[in-house]
Amino acid sequence: MIKQTILLVLRIILGCILIVLGIAGLILPIMPGWIFLIPGLVLVLQPLVSVCRESKIPIIRETACRLSDKINKSRIKQYLESRKNKSKREAGGGE
Repeated sequence: MIKQTILLVLRIILGCILIVLGIAGLILPIMPGWIFLIPGLVLVLQPLVSVCRESKIPIIRETACRLSDKINKSRIKQYLESRKNKSKREAGGGE
């Protein structure tokens, strides 16, 4: 339990650092910001959605559930499309 908590805190800290670097990169022309911003948001938002799903406040819990359902549906859709494209390439490559 303590190990999971430490990993969660480190993940959120790393995510926040990446978000700050990403915002700085969007402002400064020296480095691209999106390279840091997207992974930072992913690192921070996944545990945040998990915490919100367990919230005692119904509107927060319902919103988090809807958001995580949308994320999961899009992941499933991407996976199915990649499998479909892969099978098309394999079928077309054999001729």
